[in-house]
Amino acid sequence: TYYGAAIHIEDVGDDAGGPIDGRISLEGMSCSNSIEGVRVDGAVGLTLNDSVISHNQMKGVYGTGMRWSIIANNTISYNGGTGVQAAGIHLFWNDGPLMVSGNEVHDTYSIRENGSGSGVEVKGIFSTSNTDIQITDNIVRDNYLVDTDMALASNSNSRVYGVHSLSDTRPVLMDNEVRGNEALAMMNSSYARTYMYGIHLADGHDALVQANDVRDNVILASKWAYVYAMIVQTSPEVIISGNIITGNSALNPPTSNYSGIYGLYMMNCAWATVTGNEVSHNIKVGNTGMSAGIYMANVDNNTLEGNLISSNNFTEGDYAGNPSGIGVYLNSGVNDCRFVSNEISYNYAQAIYLAANTNRNDLFLNVFDHNALTTDTYDPNLPQCVDTSSSNVWYHETDLLGNLWTDWTSPDADGNDIVDDPYVIDKPAGDDLYPLTGPVARATSPSIQAVNGSVHLAWSSPAYVLYGDDVRYEVQRSVNGSGFSLLATTDLTTYVDTFPAGAADVAYRIVACTDHGR
Repeated sequence: TYYGAAIHIEDVGDDAGGPIDGRISLEGMSCSNSIEGVRVDGAVGLTLNDSVISHNQMKGVYGTGMRWSIIANNTISYNGGTGVQAAGIHLFWNDGPLMVSGNEVHDTYSIRENGSGSGVEVKGIFSTSNTDIQITDNIVRDNYLVDTDMALASNSNSRVYGVHSLSDTRPVLMDNEVRGNEALAMMNSSYARTYMYGIHLADGHDALVQANDVRDNVILASKWAYVYAMIVQTSPEVIISGNIITGNSALNPPTSNYSGIYGLYMMNCAWATVTGNEVSHNIKVGNTGMSAGIYMANVDNNTLEGNLISSNNFTEGDYAGNPSGIGVYLNSGVNDCRFVSNEISYNYAQAIYLAANTNRNDLFLNVFDHNALTTDTYDPNLPQCVDTSSSNVWYHETDLLGNLWTDWTSPDADGNDIVDDPYVIDKPAGDDLYPLTGPVARATSPSIQAVNGSVHLAWSSPAYVLYGDDVRYEVQRSVNGSGFSLLATTDLTTYVDTFPAGAADVAYRIVACTDHGR
């Protein structure tokens, strides 16, 4: 019962100098009805696995001073109480390697009652100041906060975190499910804020955030609601790849002061790589506040490539200065970034909004599909993008390739896969001078050679392929002036045909195809 823990481990295993070997094993334990379920203050080679840690008053697992240790395949649930800073797993100042894997952390909770004043926090997994920590394959679900305090203090904010990594070195957050976490704020005071973070990475060094599923996290009935499904702050060279961020929401009545939601929020991050993520169907309800699939501010030299940002929306009125339902919002200080080969579609407002003081960003080979309530016909009053700066470039300046705008795909009189007229963007200077006609360009540089009754065909790949699709080729043939018919489909850029017997004239046509067009 030391520190009020059901099990307490202190300063053991110090002679272990090698890989995790499980020399200290806590397996199949049941730890409940204490202040903390398991507390570790210094351990090397510890394995905590296949245990049930539940119904403790503050934390399920607390660990500091650990090395070469594993916390795996545990069920950590129903830890928390009234007015507490609750956590399922809390790890502080461990010099890894440290693995946190395969755990199910659910129903961690805190209740703030009326008159308590100070804010409370709930964290499913909290990692701070650790080195070489891997948080992988965990399910972090249904952790919650109930706030009934009507206090007026501006510092009495309340927060829910699914996974929180703070000041870690080389953290890996991978393959976690973070879902169904909730804050019910009961329309608390006009000053106190309520925050929801699915995954929060702050002050991380050499971090990897990959293949996490962050969905259905929500704030209900707060006067000031801020939902960040995934937030990355002050973490240079972070890699954010292959995550699904969907269905998160801020659901607040029209009388709320602010209701905002961000799928992926990035601030003060340089040289970050954001690739292959899906950010979709994140929604806010509430009279005022911003919502965006991706929000960035004060970042430079970042690359966003191959992401799907779709159907981010809002359902209540708004006011100028807080646009909602935007695919990608780039606020002041976003400089020298590349936005390439992203699909941004069916967002309520603009696909991309660039605020003032965004400079030298390159945007090309993106697909802008029916954003801002557009149809297949261009409407100058409904441009799919807004750029309030003057130095951003909406095409590749060397290859002279722009973006695909679904409301601007013709005419192309010279057949060069570029629409003959620029796409007009709502911006002070410049437009997309080379808008694309479709999701894939033509196959180029065809050649044909007859060799001993065979016909050898060759061609070059298209100048561009959008949507991240693989390209394939239809080989079509016309005999003696007849119509073209399909001869073969191939993913190669060569084909050999047998010359048709008795034919006087044979012609061939190569058509580049993808799942989205040809």
